[in-house]
Amino acid sequence: MQIVLRTLSLPVDRFSTDARLEEIDLGLWDGLTDDEARALDPAMFDQRAHDKWHVRVPGGENYADVALRAERWIGDLRGDTFAVSHGAFTRILRGLFAGMSWQEMSALDEEQGVLFRAQDNCVTRLQL
Repeated sequence: MQIVLRTLSLPVDRFSTDARLEEIDLGLWDGLTDDEARALDPAMFDQRAHDKWHVRVPGGENYADVALRAERWIGDLRGDTFAVSHGAFTRILRGLFAGMSWQEMSALDEEQGVLFRAQDNCVTRLQL
């Protein structure tokens, strides 16, 4: 958020944080590469790869857990809001705003360093 505010020449300390916007908790896999996580438990890694929505990372979350946090955050919105989040959370948030199924959300890309605008159930990738 500080990078965005600095780019817009706005005060970099005038924002709030919300734990509901945190990236997915990858539990025992946090900080690991895919190869490292797979080496811990190849069957679990493959199971999750095929169904991130229902399969929880050991000690962490699945996409349904993250979606519940995101839905609660969306429910508290009262006006135009600018939010900064990361890959999996943004994927789910975009899908919720667009009214997608969990399968469609799971298929969205997780490109980094991009901006999205959610308005009237339409999510648009903004070009910088």
